[in-house]
Amino acid sequence: MYWTAFYPADTVKSVIQTNPEFTNETFFTVFKNIYKNEGFKGLYRGWLITVIRAVPAHATIFAVYEQVMKIM
Repeated sequence: MYWTAFYPADTVKSVIQTNPEFTNETFFTVFKNIYKNEGFKGLYRGWLITVIRAVPAHATIFAVYEQVMKIM
């Protein structure tokens, strides 16, 4: 759920960090530019692979945490 709710913000952050054209632009300017040029889908580009990657990563974190708590 987290990735779905906040993924557009992460997309905007990534564009600001990687595209020199937007380095000095505000968050909302870049957000509007992506939405205007690519639509709603542009804000969620890469979401599926992020969610697929997050499932095993978070499961591993929880499993390791539980094991460490048992040891302690």
